[in-house]
Amino acid sequence: MREQRASHHQQQQRRSLHADTYEQEEDDSLYEVRPPSSVRRYPTTSDQQRHVTRRPRYDVEVHRGYTIPRRASQQQTPPPETRTTHPQQSTHWLFYVGVAMLVMLLGWLLVNAILSWWQITQDDWHYGRPRTYQTDARVGHSDSSTLSHFLALNLHGHSEVIEFPGGDATRAKVYLGPVLSGPGADLVPVTVSFKDVTGDGKPDMVLQMGEQTVVFVNDTVDGVAQFRPARAGETSGL
Repeated sequence: MREQRASHHQQQQRRSLHADTYEQEEDDSLYEVRPPSSVRRYPTTSDQQRHVTRRPRYDVEVHRGYTIPRRASQQQTPPPETRTTHPQQSTHWLFYVGVAMLVMLLGWLLVNAILSWWQITQDDWHYGRPRTYQTDARVGHSDSSTLSHFLALNLHGHSEVIEFPGGDATRAKVYLGPVLSGPGADLVPVTVSFKDVTGDGKPDMVLQMGEQTVVFVNDTVDGVAQFRPARAGETSGL
């Protein structure tokens, strides 16, 4: 009995000791509390950085439109940019000479046009159209004291002189001069003047048409005193 009781007592002590030990082992403060299985915990960045070996950090700045520069060993210095400069071309002096000549030519043409217009206008005032000129002169075809009347015309380029001896229209005499040609020939005034060209003491008739001059000699033809065209050598006194 005593042996049984001692054995039983020893078993109880063992149980008590085992219970105390188990309670100590089951203390939550002694163990790491594990989160519920429904929630998984992922390692954070800070946790990962703890296990990552720190390396030197390089900041590379990339610009759009530009290439990343090469290493110093690979860079090649580009040749300096050569810009071709074209010398400023100056205008040749002949250009100014040509312009001056052109201006002078245009000015000359303009002045001539103005002068021609002014001359025609003056002729219109003095001679009318057709161009007509009248004068009186003593030429001795009626008597020595009576004036004869002369009418010079430019009729469509034909020069004509009509004489009224002593003013008598019934005795009118027509003298035909040369035919005028060229542009504006019908606008050239025809005038007459009287001068002793042959030296015989009688006034001869000088017909003037622009730059052209025609002489009619005062003579007697078929017993009638009148003018006739001058022959060669008779106008030396002109």
